[in-house]
Amino acid sequence: MIKLKDILREYRDQQIVFVTGTTNYGTKFETMRDVGLVAIRKRGYQNVKVFDGDTKMSEDGASLYDYLKVNNVHRVILFSLSCQYANSVAGIVGADSVYCIEPWCCPRGEKNLEKGEVKSYWNQIDASNFYVDPTSCRRGNGAQQGIPESNFTPAGTGHVQSLTWAIGNIL
Repeated sequence: MIKLKDILREYRDQQIVFVTGTTNYGTKFETMRDVGLVAIRKRGYQNVKVFDGDTKMSEDGASLYDYLKVNNVHRVILFSLSCQYANSVAGIVGADSVYCIEPWCCPRGEKNLEKGEVKSYWNQIDASNFYVDPTSCRRGNGAQQGIPESNFTPAGTGHVQSLTWAIGNIL
């Protein structure tokens, strides 16, 4: 007979990977890390590994892709510019386990790509795994066709603050 205590332990022990966005626009890694960790842990998950979105490295020196290959990861949450790793991550953990929060997807944006080229970063990820601000391509508007309205960041929510809201919906 399965005991509730065993089910809860298994739930709490599931591995979550969180990848921050870029620090190129003034938001510190520590800020994104802390907001993401608090939101994930508030949902009862304690086994969390955080990676820097600029370097794809954790604070203890682990490489994102190498880490994913050797660990049983329940979910990977990508934030902002780190959503560009979505297809690569999906190739390791499966597309159903990858979530993108407010990806940068402006045409002729940061990397001078056409809108279709930017979308090729995450075209393996289902629209229901995206959480976006519907008013700004800098925060995910246009990332995928068919993103449910329930996945639209509430009006007035800041970019980093959207982590708390979106993670609460993902987990």
